[in-house]
Amino acid sequence: SEGLLTSPFFSRHIPGGRCIIPARLYYEWRKTSDNKKIKYSIFDSENKPLFMAGLMKSESNGNNSYVIITREAAENIKFIHDRMPLLLTKYEAVSWLAPEFISELLKSDSISVSYDVM
Repeated sequence: SEGLLTSPFFSRHIPGGRCIIPARLYYEWRKTSDNKKIKYSIFDSENKPLFMAGLMKSESNGNNSYVIITREAAENIKFIHDRMPLLLTKYEAVSWLAPEFISELLKSDSISVSYDVM
């Protein structure tokens, strides 16, 4: 999310391409020193749905594609991966979809996440 507004690729989709990707959890893998991978499920600490900020693009063939916007990982999961989705509260998600863009949402860190080893 840090470079979203200055990226020529992403910034052009902000006016009409913002979307929300709802989920119960997402997965990240952590590489161990012996190159094995450990799978973690990451979810809301209060077991609420996650609202991931995204950008979508409509293709000329009628298909849509989207990307999940990422940010620096929360302190408690940085050992798993250095990035995580930009997670919004349900109120922030409504603001994300509103016609007027609120750049402060790119700094949102109001969702507390937990993890389990799979």
